[in-house]
Amino acid sequence: MNVPLALLVLGATGGRGPRGDRRIDWAAQAAACGACAAAGAWFAAVDLKRG
Repeated sequence: MNVPLALLVLGATGGRGPRGDRRIDWAAQAAACGACAAAGAWFAAVDLKRG
């Protein structure tokens, strides 16, 4: 549900930030998403190891 909604919002805003004068920093967004995914995978692996 979150991914289609996020794509809809990005399409509606034209990829502009909240102020409208700056573009979205896609590299920073990808790095933040990667860090969250890595942290989630790490915690899932630790939880699975505990049993």
